[in-house]
Amino acid sequence: IVSNTKDNTDHKTRTYLATKAIMRMKIDQVWLTVACGLLTTTSVLHGAPANDDFANRITITGLTNSITGLNVDATKEPSEPDHAGFIGDRSVWWTWTAPTNGVFGVDTAGTTFDTTLAVYTGGVVSNLSEVASNSDDANGSFGSSRVIFVAAAGTAYQIAVDSQYSWSGDIYLQLGYVGVPQPNDNFADATPIAALTNILSGSTVLATVEPSEPFAEHPSVW
Repeated sequence: IVSNTKDNTDHKTRTYLATKAIMRMKIDQVWLTVACGLLTTTSVLHGAPANDDFANRITITGLTNSITGLNVDATKEPSEPDHAGFIGDRSVWWTWTAPTNGVFGVDTAGTTFDTTLAVYTGGVVSNLSEVASNSDDANGSFGSSRVIFVAAAGTAYQIAVDSQYSWSGDIYLQLGYVGVPQPNDNFADATPIAALTNILSGSTVLATVEPSEPFAEHPSVW
């Protein structure tokens, strides 16, 4: 689209001699090509993604869904929260209304850059309540993120995908129903223990992590 051998700002020549065969490399959507001893630059221009802004988030439907997208030329809005604790600057948004109660999972497996992922409730980007967030799925592919959370039927959840290091590329987002949560998954539903001595059994299968829960790296029951 654009080819130039001169910097219009400082008027320094951008011509370089090459002594070997053709070399091509891609750096964040900008192609550099060396051929016949001359270096030229070609910029690939993109518009911002349709779901760059919170107000334009794309709707996801169903119990299970797989979505593709990208965050090339995406931006961070004023007052937008930091997703999974990273400042980020290339976020895109989706919205999903839970069709039933249950535990659901969302992940970014297959995405071509190191992601951060967060799920919120709320209708204004400056006043969102975090439901779950993650920057590194220990059991997933490199750079992928995964959250598991308890959803309430009819509640709208806002899903943000961003990059840890200002990277951009193709996004693969998977949403799926996992099952029924543990009855003591949340602190407010802690199971009472009676008597001076007692033996109890339980499970963390399908347990989740509450926002602001201490030591929140792994799912818990109470």
